[in-house]
Amino acid sequence: MDGTKPSFSTNQTVCFSLINDVAKSLRSDINMLKAQMSSHLTDNAVQRRRVLGACVLLTYALLYTCFAVGSSLVPVVVGKSALSPGDKAWLALSAIAGAFVAIYLIFFFTGIKLEWQTSWKRYGLLFILGSAVDGISNYLTHSSWLGVPNHALILVLTGVANVGMLFAAVGIGLIVAQGMRQVNYLVMAAIVAAATDIISVFMGPTKHLITTDAFAYLSFQWGILGLGDISPIIGMGDFIFLALFFTGVRKFGWAAHKTLYAMCFALAIGLLSTLYGPRALPALPFMAVALLITHVNDIKQARVLQAA
Repeated sequence: MDGTKPSFSTNQTVCFSLINDVAKSLRSDINMLKAQMSSHLTDNAVQRRRVLGACVLLTYALLYTCFAVGSSLVPVVVGKSALSPGDKAWLALSAIAGAFVAIYLIFFFTGIKLEWQTSWKRYGLLFILGSAVDGISNYLTHSSWLGVPNHALILVLTGVANVGMLFAAVGIGLIVAQGMRQVNYLVMAAIVAAATDIISVFMGPTKHLITTDAFAYLSFQWGILGLGDISPIIGMGDFIFLALFFTGVRKFGWAAHKTLYAMCFALAIGLLSTLYGPRALPALPFMAVALLITHVNDIKQARVLQAA
């Protein structure tokens, strides 16, 4: 050692080096903490979504049970030559309540976000499992009719079949929506859905399907106060397009809750028109028009941005 003191620049370099090391260590700790917090928040979000999903299904089960059991408590209107305003009110209340429940289930389960890379497989699995639950439950229901009827068992199986059918419809709707890259696709889907439903109900397969037992496999069944039993109220095709509408609206960043309100209002108008009108009317045209009217400004703005 020659006894020389380190220069000021050397001390400064050492000091800066220590500060830099401390800063790197702090940044590393902060990034690790952020990652842990993000993972924790993600876990909490998943947990909350599961709890909320369970609550939604439980609410559906309670409402379904109330209307299924209550349908036998209200005086039966079947066989009457003419329905009184009170009879029609009971029928309308039941059908609209069931429709609102089904629409909200579609709205809720189409809002679950999945990773793009795995969404196709998961949506396909959702469709397969939903179809299996729907088919098996309805088969067992009809089998019980052929054997010794158990009304409570039939009600439970039908309620389970409803959920399976809705999940299958959501799976199809979400798969189709993956290819919806432009707003015009959603507009065309609404127009095509309305036109197809009109043709199908009045002249096509739906006209013949609703007269067969197979319609139970492809419909949402609900307890109708006054009929004394559960009855199909909405077909699976309507739910497929509902899932497509909700997914498209969310994909383009529009207000999905407005779509929910519009769909409920439109379906209520459709059901009331069928009940108080001269003949049954398809539901999809009402929902398609409601979708386009509700988001007319969003559609115009999106087209302007796409043209720019």
